[in-house]
Amino acid sequence: MDANKTYAATLTDMGKTLLASGDPQDRVKGMRYILRALRLNDPEAHIVMAELTLRGQVTPTFTKDPKGYAIGVLLRHAQEGDLHARAILDAYCMTQYRASVVDRLPTPPTGPLVDFEGKRIKIKRTGLLTPVDAVLTYANGVNRLDLSLNVVVHPLDTTGDDAILDPVRFKAAVLDGLHLWEGRYLVFGNQPLEVAVHVTNEVRLLDSVFIFPMTVQNTATFQKVADMLGTESVRDSAQTILQEQRSFAVGGRRWSVRSRKQIYLFSDTGNFDDYEEIKHVVKHEFGHVLGLGDLYRSPSDGLSGVPRGSFSELDGYALSDSFYDLVMCDHHGVVGNNDIEMVVLAFRTNRQQLYQKQLKKTKISKALGHGN
Repeated sequence: MDANKTYAATLTDMGKTLLASGDPQDRVKGMRYILRALRLNDPEAHIVMAELTLRGQVTPTFTKDPKGYAIGVLLRHAQEGDLHARAILDAYCMTQYRASVVDRLPTPPTGPLVDFEGKRIKIKRTGLLTPVDAVLTYANGVNRLDLSLNVVVHPLDTTGDDAILDPVRFKAAVLDGLHLWEGRYLVFGNQPLEVAVHVTNEVRLLDSVFIFPMTVQNTATFQKVADMLGTESVRDSAQTILQEQRSFAVGGRRWSVRSRKQIYLFSDTGNFDDYEEIKHVVKHEFGHVLGLGDLYRSPSDGLSGVPRGSFSELDGYALSDSFYDLVMCDHHGVVGNNDIEMVVLAFRTNRQQLYQKQLKKTKISKALGHGN
C-alpha cells in the first residue's frame, strides 16, 4: 500500500513538472501522469486536477459538474489543512470577487479616505485606556491605517499538565496571526487603504491585549470564575465553550475601543504545537478584538445568518451552501475588503460592526450593501 502511495505521489510530481513546461507535448505527457495518479487516488493529483478545472484548462469527463467537482475536492482538502488547496480557493474567490464587485466600480476618489456619503473619515483612537490604538492618516497620496497593540501572553508553565512544547514558537504563531491583517485593501468604493499592525510584547496592565492559552490550569480557572461570578446563561455558555474547546475573544459586555480585549485559545493537539492552526485562529479572534462580529451562512449561536444573495460583496467569496472564504466565517479564510471597512467603521463610530442581526442588536454594518 505504501509503495502504491509513493508511486502515485511520484507520478503526480512528474506530472506537475511537465505541466509547467512550455512544450505542448510535455504538457500532454504531464496530464497523462496526473490521470494515472488520479486512478491511484493520490490526494495531490486531485488537487492539481481541481485547480486546472477551475482555471478552465481541462474539463473532466468523469463528472457532469466539473466546477462543482473541483470546488468540492479543494474544500475537502482545505478543511483537512492542505495549504495548497487553501491557496487555490483563496485565489479563485478573489477572482470571483473582483469580477463581480471591484471591476464594476467607478474610478475611486483621490485624496483622504471618505465614506460612502463622501465624508472624510478621521480616526485617532489612542491612550492608556485603549488596548488597540488606531490612527488613520493620509500622506504622500496614501491612506494608511496603523493598528498598534501590546500583547501579553499569559505566563506559560512548561511543566506538568500545562506543558507547552515550545512557548517561543507559540508566541510567534500568535504574533504572525495578528500580522495577517496587514495588507493593501480597496474600501469605500475602491479607495486604496494600507493597513499596518504594530505589536509590542511588554509587561503592561492598562492598555494590552491579553492572550490566554487554555491549558489545564487556565481552563480550570476560567470555569471557577464563570461559576462564581456568572449568571446561569454565562455558566451554560462557559460549559459549552469548554466542552467544545472553542477559542474565543471578549471585549467586555459591550465592545468599544476602550473595552478590555482578551483572546482565549484552545489547541487541537493539547500541547499548543499546532502553530499553523493557532496562527489562523488568532487571525479570526483578532477580528473580534477589532470590533467585528461573526459571519455565518445559516442561523447559529443567536445569529440570524447571511444567505447567499444577501450582499454582492460577500457572494464573491461563497463556494458552497455552507462556506465563505472570509476570516470571520472560517478562520483559515482571507481578510477581505469588507472586513477592513468594518474595522474602520468600528473605530470611527466606537461601535461593534455586525454582518448579521444578533439577539437584540438589529443593525448590521453600513459596510454591507454598497457593493464596496
